[in-house]
Amino acid sequence: HHDKNSVQSLLALLRTTQDSPASQTDAPTPGTLPHYPPPSAPTPPAPSVSGLPSQRQLNDLLHSLNSRGTAAAQTPSTSSLSQPEDGQYSSAFGGARHNLIEPFGPVGQTSGPSRLPYDPQIRTTPPKTTPDRARSGSFGRSNSATKADGTGSTTGEVDVGKGKGKGRALPGDPEYGVMGFKDALPVLTELLADDELLQELRKMKVDQDTLERRLWAKQERVKAEHERQIKAEKDMCAVSLSLIRARPSRASEYALTWQEWSQKLRDDLSSFHRESCLPAIDGLAQRQRERLEALGVPGLAGEARDPRARDRIRRIMDVLQAGMEEG
Repeated sequence: HHDKNSVQSLLALLRTTQDSPASQTDAPTPGTLPHYPPPSAPTPPAPSVSGLPSQRQLNDLLHSLNSRGTAAAQTPSTSSLSQPEDGQYSSAFGGARHNLIEPFGPVGQTSGPSRLPYDPQIRTTPPKTTPDRARSGSFGRSNSATKADGTGSTTGEVDVGKGKGKGRALPGDPEYGVMGFKDALPVLTELLADDELLQELRKMKVDQDTLERRLWAKQERVKAEHERQIKAEKDMCAVSLSLIRARPSRASEYALTWQEWSQKLRDDLSSFHRESCLPAIDGLAQRQRERLEALGVPGLAGEARDPRARDRIRRIMDVLQAGMEEG
């Protein structure tokens, strides 16, 4: 209220200064009666004007008003609602408001996509961990970090129980495809818990059974064609069976004929297996291996001529088949 009275007094001084020339022109002229107010209506006392205020008086008054306004801005108002007591939010005269969430970001900066307070995928600095916690890890296993989190760490996962700090190969590494059966067994156990892998294994089994039935049907057609070709000769042998019994000396001739038929059938089947069966089976096996490697199955790489690689792949496939049947 005191500041308001000071401002009003300053305005009154300026107003009276501007109105002083007009008051001299409003004096009553000769021949006119002056206007007197009725006695019942008291006249308000006119402000006493001793003249224009000096420059020093105006400067002192403005300085006092500015100092009081600054003090009032620094002092928290008791009439404001939800004003914190610690003064972390200042008024509009106190400058910027700190620790206040802006809905569209700070003024003067380009707004970007909103992010959570903490996101491990977009963090720029690794979290600080104590030496004891970093040494202990999760029950003896150190946490594996990848380059996706922005830290640039390539630390691999340490095998549990070895205690030698030997890192386990990750999918995509050259060592992952030649992983031994003992190291691949825990990875296979984790993969068999995934329904996607089990469904893919069942689909591979259906494709393999379909191919085997188709190749078996083609093999039966090869045998039927062989029987059709030798049918006439077999009929002749049945008719001349009495001659064979009557003349034992010709039995060797018919024995050679039967051997020739059997050899011809073996040659036809061998050609069918080499030209039709093996390429189809090899193509199916290659497609299945590529699909399993894409799903993260380890230990499927290696040369087909290497007996150790073949044994490792066979044991891994046996584990996958057993897990598929149990799942």
